[in-house]
Parts: sequence; C-alpha cells; structure tokens
Amino acid sequence: MVVGFMTYMLITAVNYCYYIVTDNALFSPAVVFLTGLVASSVYQFILNYTDEQIEEMRKNKDE
Repeated sequence: MVVGFMTYMLITAVNYCYYIVTDNALFSPAVVFLTGLVASSVYQFILNYTDEQIEEMRKNKDE
C-alpha cells in the first residue's frame, strides 16, 4: 500500500511542477489516481507471489 501512495505522490509532484512551468496539467487526476492504484495492486501481487514461493520452498525442504 505504501508503494501505491508513494507512486501517487511522485506523479502528483511531477504533475504540479509541470503545471507551474507550463500552466497545463501533464496528467489528468484520473490517471494519477489509477497509476497509484495499479502500482499498489502490482506490488501486492509480487509480495503475495514471493511469499507463496518461500512457503513452497520451506515445505519442500521439510519433506
């Protein structure tokens, strides 16, 4: 969840700096929100996958 929030904050900062320089928004609010949501979901999937792999290796080691 933290990765999604940090991604959201980074894109928001880039968007705001771009807005200050050019008076145009680089990304729409929907893109900023969805990027944070996708980053959070992908990171959660990676953590779950690696946790399953570690559990499987431990199970095979015990046998």
